[in-house]
Amino acid sequence: MSHAAFLLMQLAPHVLLTAVGIGFFTRHRTFPTALASLGFLLAVVGDIGEQLSWTVAVWARLVGVWVGSLALLWHVLSTRKRDVP
Repeated sequence: MSHAAFLLMQLAPHVLLTAVGIGFFTRHRTFPTALASLGFLLAVVGDIGEQLSWTVAVWARLVGVWVGSLALLWHVLSTRKRDVP
């Protein structure tokens, strides 16, 4: 498998999750949705910046995915407590 195909397979889910996070943020302007979009955006930057520094890219992806995932979980749990149409 070529490097470009591997990068695309790795980059596509992070870009999709970033788009979902931005969509949530435009609908619900809360701190968790902002963290979700920024976290997944950090993962995309880590994927793209892998050419600069491998160590920084790995940590950026890890931190970005964890922050984005936990922020989305925070958003879901906080909206379940109140009635949101």
